[in-house]
Amino acid sequence: MARGRGWSAPETLYMLELVEQNLPFGSNQSNAVQLQYNTGLSNGFSTRDAKSIKRKFYALKNTRKPTRDPSSPADVDQAKRVYRLIEEHCGVLVLDYTVTVDAVSPTGSRDDAATAMASLKVSSAPQSTSGTGGK
Repeated sequence: MARGRGWSAPETLYMLELVEQNLPFGSNQSNAVQLQYNTGLSNGFSTRDAKSIKRKFYALKNTRKPTRDPSSPADVDQAKRVYRLIEEHCGVLVLDYTVTVDAVSPTGSRDDAATAMASLKVSSAPQSTSGTGGK
């Protein structure tokens, strides 16, 4: 399979702007970014498929900062910032989880049912059993 044309700086910035506008977190939304990218092309920009756009975005997002240089390229910083926005956009946070008990135990006592429900533990996040020390 032949390699396509590389990404120029303006193409990369245009792609990052579209990703930031759409905040895609699924294949349908990635296809929407591709459609917008290819319909709004400037002169000299290559058409791209959804996989190419996603691959370039994640390559920028996963780029590490140089060891001795605290700064990184603007497109890398923008990709990392946009990725955090995507995570915030599709993240789920349980703020309050309350179990209400209004049941009568088989013996007819509400106290027994309340005691049984009080011992029930409800977890808002899955517990890790891998033993990796929290990583």
